[in-house]
Amino acid sequence: MKKRRNWIVAIVLASLIGLTLLAPRNALQQQGSTYNRAPNGYGAWYAYLEEQGIPVRRWQRPVEELGLATEDPTDATAPVTRSITFVQINPVPRSPSPIEQEWARVGHTVVLVGIQTPVTAAPFSSVLDSPQGKVRIETRRRYPEAGGADKSRLGDDEGSVVWEQAVGKGQVIYINTPYFAANAYQDEAGNIPFLAALVAEPGHPVWVDEYLHGYRDPDILAEEKRGNAFAYLVRTPVLLVAIQALVLLLLAVWGDRRLGPPLRVEPAKTDSNATYIGALGSVLNKAKSSEFVMETVGRHEQEQIQRSLGLGVDPVEPDQLLEAWTQQTGQPATELQSLLAPVVQKRRLRERELLLWLENLRQVRRHLP
Repeated sequence: MKKRRNWIVAIVLASLIGLTLLAPRNALQQQGSTYNRAPNGYGAWYAYLEEQGIPVRRWQRPVEELGLATEDPTDATAPVTRSITFVQINPVPRSPSPIEQEWARVGHTVVLVGIQTPVTAAPFSSVLDSPQGKVRIETRRRYPEAGGADKSRLGDDEGSVVWEQAVGKGQVIYINTPYFAANAYQDEAGNIPFLAALVAEPGHPVWVDEYLHGYRDPDILAEEKRGNAFAYLVRTPVLLVAIQALVLLLLAVWGDRRLGPPLRVEPAKTDSNATYIGALGSVLNKAKSSEFVMETVGRHEQEQIQRSLGLGVDPVEPDQLLEAWTQQTGQPATELQSLLAPVVQKRRLRERELLLWLENLRQVRRHLP
């Protein structure tokens, strides 16, 4: 019986692995795509470029083929006749790579949105002045070394959010936060116009990398499909396929109980707790009672933080809690203070502010001892 259970577990695990490998691209890959109309997409920014008459197109081929790019929409394989501006909006921040340096060295401009930079003492949410208007930045990360070969284009006392680096005949422009001009910031005065002016400044045709987000030109898509299915069958020996089919057949009839006894359909059990929580959440959402959610969740989380810091569950003074946080985690007090402040103020938050507060809560949990 135990051996049979082990076989079932092995089959289930193999099925899960197969489903994981065959699953479609996840939501993370869609972050930063100009096709994406969600808050983390860049559809509004792309539409703004078109409205301003800035020549912009989407690149849906491997980055290695950039040498074949053209601004002529009738021929996507003709050689480059002049410099271009190539924009990559990374779903998650990454480190710069040498390939961008080589591409810029011959005279192109590369704009990288979403570059890993260190956490600083800057506030999580700040508004920076720019020629295009106020730019809202919601990250504590900055690039503190802008200077020398690097030129800061937007920043504050803690460092740069946007900076550029001259490389050969071209340049590479870095932006640390991947959400700089996302759809969530289209109501801000300067976010989208600033990035639009930045990519248009060199005067080159603008290409936006959508291959990075899973989009493909038809010929590339057809080639990948052939490589994933037909090419595999061509390379696979017939004997190996037959052995695999035989193993699957043996597993299907294993135990001499192919169908098994009839099973009685049990009525679905209702989880009253989940139903109640779902109904309560729906009511609070319609009533826009974010302050009630903040107070309830915030009080519970403060107890958990105090317990993790060895302060017990009874409420303590904020200064005492912040001091214990700084000493035991090594993180600045502002990180925890930005989590506690909205709870103490008991003010109603907009949906985006509530999501940012929950993101801050996740960061605090990560640093707890």
